[in-house]
Amino acid sequence: SLDQSPGFWMIVGYAVLFGVVLAFVALAFLGLVKGGTKRWFTLPKKPGWFSGSPWWVAVTAGAGVLVGVLRRVLRLPAKLPGTIEELQDARVEPSTVLKAVAVALVSLVGGASLGPEDALGKMGGGLGTWVSERRKLDGSTGATNTLSGMSGAYGGMLSSPILATIFVVEVGRPKVARFADTLVAALLCSTAAFAVYFPVAGTTFLGIYTLPSFKYEDWQLAAAVPLGLVAGGLALMTVVAVGLLTKLTAPLATRTI
Repeated sequence: SLDQSPGFWMIVGYAVLFGVVLAFVALAFLGLVKGGTKRWFTLPKKPGWFSGSPWWVAVTAGAGVLVGVLRRVLRLPAKLPGTIEELQDARVEPSTVLKAVAVALVSLVGGASLGPEDALGKMGGGLGTWVSERRKLDGSTGATNTLSGMSGAYGGMLSSPILATIFVVEVGRPKVARFADTLVAALLCSTAAFAVYFPVAGTTFLGIYTLPSFKYEDWQLAAAVPLGLVAGGLALMTVVAVGLLTKLTAPLATRTI
C-alpha cells in the first residue's frame, strides 16, 4: 500500500509544506507583476486602433534593454530549459531560479506577451530540487519533490488543483515505481497551494488577466473570417522573419547581453 512505500509520509509532508510556501511566493510574485504593470499601463476605456499611449513603446523597449543587462550582470545562461523540459527531467537547477525569476519579473512588468507559468514553475520545481539535494535524498524522491513543487506552483493558476496535477503528471511522466507517490504528492501540494492562495487573492492566477467587455454584433462573425486569414498570413510572415533573423544573427549567438 502507499503508506508503506519507502519515504511516502516524508514526501507527503514535503508536499504540504511546498504548497503553503509556494502559495505565498506566488502571491508576492503576481502582486509585483500586477502592481508594476499598473504603474504605467491602463487599458483605454474604449480600446481601438492606435488608442494606446506612444510612450508605452519606450517603456517596453526600456524593459527589453533592462532584461538584456540583467542577463549579462547575473550571468544567466543564454538558453534555459523550458517548462516542458523541466517537467520531463523532473529537475530544476536551483542556482538559476532566482536569476530567471528576476528576468521574468522585469519582462512581465515591462509588457512582454508572456504568462507567469515559467517563473512559477521554476520556483516550485527549484524549491523541490533544492530541498532534496540539501537533504541528500535519493534521485527518485528528489524527482517526486520537484514535480510536486511544480504542481503546487500551478495549483492556483487553473480552476482546480486536480488540473495542475494532471498537467504535471501527464507531461512529467514519473517512473512507474513512483507514479502513485508522485500523483498523491502533486495533488496534495497543488491543493495546499490553492487552499492558501484562493482565499487571499479571491481568484485564480488566471483571474489577473481580464479582457475588456464589448457589445456583440452579428457582423463580427463575418469579420472573423478575413481577420483569421490576415492573422494566419501575419503568423507565416513572423515565422519567415524569425528564421531569417536567426540566420543573420547566428554569429552573435555566443555574445549575448
